[in-house]
Amino acid sequence: MENATNFSKVLNFGKVQLRKISNLFQSSVDVVFKLWKSFFDFLWNLPCLCISIVKRFMIYLESNGIYHIYNHANGDENLFRNDENYAYFLKRYAHFIHPIAKTYAYCLMPNHFHVLVKIRSKEEIVATFPKFETLEKLTELEELTFDKFISKQFSNLFSSYTQSFNKVFKRKGSLFIKNFKRKPIKSDSYFISTLQYIHRNPVHHGFCTNIEDWNWSSYHSLISQKSTLLEKKEIMDWFGTKEHFAEAHKLSDKNYVELSQDDFY
Repeated sequence: MENATNFSKVLNFGKVQLRKISNLFQSSVDVVFKLWKSFFDFLWNLPCLCISIVKRFMIYLESNGIYHIYNHANGDENLFRNDENYAYFLKRYAHFIHPIAKTYAYCLMPNHFHVLVKIRSKEEIVATFPKFETLEKLTELEELTFDKFISKQFSNLFSSYTQSFNKVFKRKGSLFIKNFKRKPIKSDSYFISTLQYIHRNPVHHGFCTNIEDWNWSSYHSLISQKSTLLEKKEIMDWFGTKEHFAEAHKLSDKNYVELSQDDFY
């Protein structure tokens, strides 16, 4: 009788332990399932998370935005070796960039260039590139789509120029640094300072002594009577007269250094 009672106790104890083990196993399964679910949820939302991070730190080229855009040759190479190179780049620039941006100023130097532009409105771009409207409707990420389209035009410019340059000089590979720089212009004073900086850049780098001595900038076109694709009227409205325009470019060395420290080339 006593043995039967002890056996019953052991059996009950065993049942209790099995129940605990079963509950523990079920809890472990639930935990593992929740962990896997969280992991797959993370993977599912990862693209959106990445886009959010990119949108936070990336400078977008936006409709009607004004930007200082610049790029440099790879390594110690030169982008321009002779006058024909400069002229051909401007021709390609007019083909690829004028349809998507108004140009206020530019300066081409042997190993880098600067431009000051205003991205055209979406309506203007759609009128020139009807396919853009279709592309934009395919995604809800309009801001990314617009920036990608505008950036692609600059990439096309660099690619087109590089192909011709490589053919002429029998070289291979990329010529420009892959990602061009862009800085948004958020104030009138920054606009004026950047325009002055761009025109004074050849003097700063020792390519010439005076702004007027450098042939491959917009300075001459802006003060001449010749027709141009530059926004000459708007620029002159900023300065009032050509005399004021010329006088404004006589910056002190201190002011020029302060701007040039803002990681421009």
